[in-house]
Amino acid sequence: MKKTISIVLVLTMAASLFGCSAFQTESKKKSKKGDFDEDEIVEVAENFAKAIKKADADGFEEISSDKKAADLFDELVVGSDYDKDEKNIFGAVLDSMEYEVDEDSVDGDEDGAEVTVTFTMADYKNIIKNGEFYDADEMVDAIEDGDETTDVEVKLELENDDDDWKVSNASKALKSVCTWSDFEYIDYITEPVIDTEPSTTETTTEATTTSSSGSFDGDYVGAMTGDYYWYDCGNKHKNDSKYDFPNAGMVELDVIIDPSAVDGDWSDDIVYEVYIDGDYVCWAYVYTLEEDGEGLVICSISAKDFPDYVDGKGYFGNHDFEFRLFDEKDNLIETYTCTTSYKDFGYNIVEEEFGDSDQVSNIYFVDWYSAEPEYLEFNIFIQDYGTDMDFDYNFYDADGNTLITDSVTGSMTFLVCYLKPSECGLEKFEGNYTVECKDKDGNLIVKSTVEVK
Repeated sequence: MKKTISIVLVLTMAASLFGCSAFQTESKKKSKKGDFDEDEIVEVAENFAKAIKKADADGFEEISSDKKAADLFDELVVGSDYDKDEKNIFGAVLDSMEYEVDEDSVDGDEDGAEVTVTFTMADYKNIIKNGEFYDADEMVDAIEDGDETTDVEVKLELENDDDDWKVSNASKALKSVCTWSDFEYIDYITEPVIDTEPSTTETTTEATTTSSSGSFDGDYVGAMTGDYYWYDCGNKHKNDSKYDFPNAGMVELDVIIDPSAVDGDWSDDIVYEVYIDGDYVCWAYVYTLEEDGEGLVICSISAKDFPDYVDGKGYFGNHDFEFRLFDEKDNLIETYTCTTSYKDFGYNIVEEEFGDSDQVSNIYFVDWYSAEPEYLEFNIFIQDYGTDMDFDYNFYDADGNTLITDSVTGSMTFLVCYLKPSECGLEKFEGNYTVECKDKDGNLIVKSTVEVK
């Protein structure tokens, strides 16, 4: 199961102690080098560091006078362009981050000032470079469990804007702190040594079964029944060597094994490689489960992780796929092939908006999969399959009348909101229809209106 990294923010705040005497007329310090309040400089520096640790774009923008810094913050800290693995890895670094403002370093006058902030975080570069990792999740675990840290000292420059202090070198400071901007974690993924040539041992797709003793003896090939499914939109397509996935956000292969062979050894020993149009793109360990009395070996690949092969909003385009399974001795077990295709249905999206629900951040893209007189289907594709979406949805007609209310909970590739005419007393759909999705607190996730012609 993929591990989802939740950035829990624990702030280290510097406390200032002020003396008290009968001769003091104010509690705040004044700089000896200029008529300005040093405590205000310290406060701005703390808010700057806090905004980075919390990935708080609004808070960061409030204290920065550097116009280019907002985009840089979105890129480096929020990670809008990061893939899921990058967000998890660099999120773990942010989670480890602490900071300290050096109050004694404050210097300047009423027009400008400077202060030094030291950021302490996991030394992820050394942790990753000195380890051996087969996927990004293992890197995240190493960062979270490691005790190696590194310090980054940053000198903030502030300017006085109508008695409102702001950081003027925010872009430069961000680049100094966010050292992961040029770090390619993928270069440190260790790939298994796999012989991609077919094994001299003959394999077959004819049905075979193991003993019904209820224990797995390690005979991976013998445990396979010879059957398999291509899993698409909740439907299983059995033993189809020419199956075509239409507008697929993910391609999933389920190889059927004897249920008594569902064992953790598969996930430790069996890997699959994926080729697209004859080019190798990735490998991963399989996982297994027992479902409806069948044992399944699961292999999958998501379009959002391979943008070079994407068409439309986020589907795989027209491509040939090949899945190759290898056993623990690196022998090729079997090869399975399918294709994907993309079609722009040309539905007219009249209006669409995203709300302020926390669940919005887990959306990859949304799309009307069907807007026909006989059927409406609105799909929400999600970023992190390990994080559940939990929301209610309503369909409305053009006059705002509620046609149906339902709910969805899950963490699959995409979640479906659908409606048939018979479910709301209609013979067919025509005109404009709106779907509105809200979380359990009533916050809007997404609202979209489509025209049915």
